[in-house]
Amino acid sequence: DEKAPELRAQLIEADSELEALRQRIAELEYRTVKLPKPHAHLIWIQAGHAPDDYWDDVVVSHSEKDRCCDGSERYPVYARWEIEEMLAAAGIRVEAE
Repeated sequence: DEKAPELRAQLIEADSELEALRQRIAELEYRTVKLPKPHAHLIWIQAGHAPDDYWDDVVVSHSEKDRCCDGSERYPVYARWEIEEMLAAAGIRVEAE
């Protein structure tokens, strides 16, 4: 068939492009975002059911000794600009809804 060599070349090119895209996806999946040390943490002060009473059940803590009411670890608090800087440094674009 006359078109066979041309189709074969297109198939080889498409396969090459597919492999390059798979490698790029793998690179993007394994990027690491380094978080700075948080300035504060949220701690649960009583057991609640988020999100209905979320803000009644948490406080901001600046002490490393504080733990949640059940003894679990604290939740780090970051400013939005800190998160946006971390993501931008990793090459991740942030868009608002």
